[in-house]
This record gives sequence, C-alpha cells and structure tokens, in this order.
Amino acid sequence: MIRRISKIIKGIIETVLYTVTVASAVALVFAYLASTVDPASATFFIPFGLAAPFIIGLNLLLALFWIIRWKPVAFLPILLFAAGYGVVSRHIQPPIFKQYDKRASGDIDVMTYNVHIFRDAGWNGSIDSIAGYVRASAPDILAMQEYYTSSSMPADSIGTLMGGYPYRRTFYIRSEPGSGVGYGLAVYSRHKIVRSEEIVFENESNGAMYADIVVSGDTVRVFNCHMQTTDVDNSDIAFVEGAEREDVEMKEGFSRIIGKLKTNGMKRAAQADIVAGYIESSPYPVILCGDFNDVPASYTYKRMSHELKDCFKVAGRGYARSFRELYGLFNVDYIFFSPESFECVRYESPSLPFSDHNPVTVRLRKAK
Repeated sequence: MIRRISKIIKGIIETVLYTVTVASAVALVFAYLASTVDPASATFFIPFGLAAPFIIGLNLLLALFWIIRWKPVAFLPILLFAAGYGVVSRHIQPPIFKQYDKRASGDIDVMTYNVHIFRDAGWNGSIDSIAGYVRASAPDILAMQEYYTSSSMPADSIGTLMGGYPYRRTFYIRSEPGSGVGYGLAVYSRHKIVRSEEIVFENESNGAMYADIVVSGDTVRVFNCHMQTTDVDNSDIAFVEGAEREDVEMKEGFSRIIGKLKTNGMKRAAQADIVAGYIESSPYPVILCGDFNDVPASYTYKRMSHELKDCFKVAGRGYARSFRELYGLFNVDYIFFSPESFECVRYESPSLPFSDHNPVTVRLRKAK
C-alpha cells in the first residue's frame, strides 16, 4: 500500500515537473522574442525579457534534473539554449579559455559608471571612494551617468579628484542656472575632445551625448547614454524582495510593477531608436557606453548593439551583473564597440558599494 501511494505521489510530482518544464520553455522563447519585438507594437514580451535571468536559470536547473533522471524531456531546454545562444551568451560567458593580455601601446581603457549622484545605496556621500577607484583604474575615457556637480564640487574639481583629466564634456539634463549645480552625463578623457553633441529625449530626465575624441591620430565617437528608468522605486524593490509583502496585496503589487515596466520599456525603445540613428550615421568608429536601464534580452539592447559588439560577450567571464539592487541579478550597464576598428581584450565589472551600480571597465585594442 505504501509503495503504491509512493508511486502515485512520484507520478504526480513528475507530471508537475513536466508541466513546469514545458511552461519554462515557452517562457524562454518569449524572453528571446523580447529583444526582437518592438514594444511599440507589443508590450507583452517585456516582462519575459526582464525576467530572462530567472527563466534561463530555471531552464538550466530543469535540464540538469532531467539529464540526471535520463529523461528525453531534457532535450527541450537544451535545444532551446542552443537555438537562443546569442541571447543566453549576453548573460553568461564561460570563464575558461579567456586570458587577459597585458596593456599594449595604443590600447584604450574605457570605463562606464552610473555614479548615483556620488551616493551609495544608503545615500551616503561616496565621491571620494569613487574617485579613488577611478584613479586606481586610470581609464583613458570615463563616461558617467547620474553625474552631479555642485558649487562645492564643480566639474573641474571632479576631474582633478578623478586623476587629472584634461578634457571633458558634460550634458546637464537638469541644472540650476548660476548655482553650479547640475545633473546629467559627463565624458572625461585623457585624449583631446574635438566635438560633442547632446541628444535630448523630450520631456524626460534622461538623455545621451557623444564626444569625438582623437586617439593616436584617429577620431573615435564615444557615446554616453542614460536611458529611461524602469521607474521601479524602493517600495517596489522591497515588495519583490519580500520585505513588505504583508502590507501590499500581491496582485496589485505585481500589476503596478509590470505596468511601470511596460510603460517605460516603450519609452526606452523609442530612445534606443533615436540613439541608434546617431550611431548608424557616425562617420567615425563608435564606442557606446552607458546605463541602458534594460537587460540583455531586450529590444533596447538589440537595437543599440546593431553592427556593434558587446564587450562582455567578447571578453567577459561568468555572469554579467551591474545593478546592485534586486539581489544583484541584472545587467544594465554596457560598453559596445565597432568591430571593424577595435577588439576587446579585457572586461571587468567589480562589485563595489559606492553606487547602486557597479562600474564596467574594458580595454580596447586596434583591430588587426
């Protein structure tokens, strides 16, 4: 009798897992589609793209489970991983076989960093800590988002504190005239900046810019972007992480968050189209930096990376993650480059507590 009950329970569990495997496989297909479907035509896929790290992880666990059980259903997630390798590899890169060369003459070190107005996650001042890290890393080009100046810490002083950058361009999306206070984007460089332009996103507190920089006699167009935020605030993060679920109705909470993700996903897609137009019309090789506020399985990523290469996919190791909130599972900060002009030979994104984002630093070398 006990053996019969055990067999029935085992059958029920296996049926449930089969169902979960099929459902996870469908979700993975939807996550793949999130990067190819313009949110202007369909917002349905946006949440699946944002949840891609969880969906990929679940499919991986299920594949391992069925392999151990020697069940043919294991081929379902395996085949989907193979079919969607281009998307999966944006999230995970095997650490083996990747060795970083020493810096060579002519290499360019580039850093992108959302500095969170020089505040850490607890809103404590962190400019000295950020500056110390930048000085130690000594990037040739530094692109900052949520950059902030004040009367006591103007742009010149920040450049000196960061290690003495002789050239800079700033785009103050918000500022107080005559006060020395400004918020927006900045590009600091050890190489001469000959031109720059602001890219305005109408009626939004985000934006983009580019700076034309002469490196070893060649001009490079460096883009610095801060795309539309997800608008997920601290209360939403607390809800997802479980801290306030007793006080918030589950259905209303998730409905509110998904609504924000869809609305702002559409805004980011439109902004990505604008920036992509500038990139495609660039007369110079491109280095694209920034906080996209979007994940690798997104239309924003796909549109912005058109004809460019992702430094993480080329030189990254392990799991890509740059946003420190929400369990540190999401990557939203990127550096792309023109493959006909450069190759990426180093990628780093250390976990640092100085902002709600981690920096991303890469080394670019002239293509052979």
